[in-house]
Amino acid sequence: MESVSTRTLQSRAELCNTQSDQSTGFQISRAFALEGCRVIMINRKEDQGQASIDEIRKEKPDAKIEWEGCDLGTLKEVKQVFTGLRERLDRCDLVSETA
Repeated sequence: MESVSTRTLQSRAELCNTQSDQSTGFQISRAFALEGCRVIMINRKEDQGQASIDEIRKEKPDAKIEWEGCDLGTLKEVKQVFTGLRERLDRCDLVSETA
């Protein structure tokens, strides 16, 4: 397997990650944010999302990371949130779904 240089990730990739509390989703978001990617953490609990962002910013204060609220159990809300992301983002290079 070929490894990816972190130089190719910096300021290029955008990641929409779901279930971004202190779990696998958090670790994925953290790893990409520490490498300079723009990360959008998606889950339904704003307090968990903000806590995760705060934790990552302890390691990388200038991390390009944000939270977007979405109840992944509600198809209407999923469509609405991801349609909004599609409209406002120039691109999204990777979506990680850990729910």
